[in-house]
Amino acid sequence: MKLCYAAGSPFARKAMVAAHVLGLAGKVETVSWDEGMAWNPLKKAPAMKTDDGEAIFDSHAICDWLNEVAGGNRLIPAGGKARLAVMRREVLGSGIMEAAVSRYYELRRPDGEKSMEWAARQEQKIAGAIDALEAEAAAGTLRGLDDLGAVSAACALEFLDRRYEAFDWRKSHKALAAWYGQVSALPAIRESDPPTD
Repeated sequence: MKLCYAAGSPFARKAMVAAHVLGLAGKVETVSWDEGMAWNPLKKAPAMKTDDGEAIFDSHAICDWLNEVAGGNRLIPAGGKARLAVMRREVLGSGIMEAAVSRYYELRRPDGEKSMEWAARQEQKIAGAIDALEAEAAAGTLRGLDDLGAVSAACALEFLDRRYEAFDWRKSHKALAAWYGQVSALPAIRESDPPTD
């Protein structure tokens, strides 16, 4: 299987971390942006091409498919309240990523074109999601890299550390910081580190 993997994308990293957690990383070949965009109508990373030629777009769909390839019910429970809880945590992580990416690109616009109001709205989204993940960590429902919600949260926090250094989320989110300190040392995270830029 082929993964169009943009090193700076937290969404692409989520797919790669999921592959590592599921023991599938050795079967995933990362391909160039140009190659991936040839079979991705959305023209964004990540995108995956299965061994039988099916194209999958979006990190959630890729992770769901990888979960099925690995036998199902590993990163994403089959149903019920357990599935809902994992999906809630995944959306919190993805929401942080979306807001942080939007903020990052907004602030790179030329002076006179950037909207500080827009950037502030993204910061509010990030802060709200961080608060919700703190509650999950404090309650003990965010453990290891046991599910896709945890994978998504870990990739979101890494992206914040890399692209939004001024936001010291650890200061008032002690349970989340402790959880992230543990998972950031795990092989699935370390082996998918993006290159420094």
